[in-house]
Amino acid sequence: FLSSDFHPAFKGIFGPARLITDGTDEELERVTSAAHAQVAKVTGILDQQIGSDSHIVLGRRTTADAHAYAMLRWIRQFPDGLNPYPNVVRFMQSMKDDAGVQSSLALEAQKSVI
Repeated sequence: FLSSDFHPAFKGIFGPARLITDGTDEELERVTSAAHAQVAKVTGILDQQIGSDSHIVLGRRTTADAHAYAMLRWIRQFPDGLNPYPNVVRFMQSMKDDAGVQSSLALEAQKSVI
């Protein structure tokens, strides 16, 4: 789901021009709008998948958690951010509190300065 549905939903947001042929502003807006709707749909599915748990699958930390965390950070830039997805918000906070995630984010911050 993360690789085949969730991640591809962002293509129309980060690269809408690659999905159209005429390049008009109207067409770009339609693609971007459709992509936002698709991201909302798949994020809703992910929110349900998480449910009352703190992990994506198996009730424990897996690579799926790290994969989801990285992509869910992109949604923070959207107008409503993660607010419509309470289970995702809880998941993100749990991940943010993880020492390994904190270390990775600190490394990322250092590299973006260089």
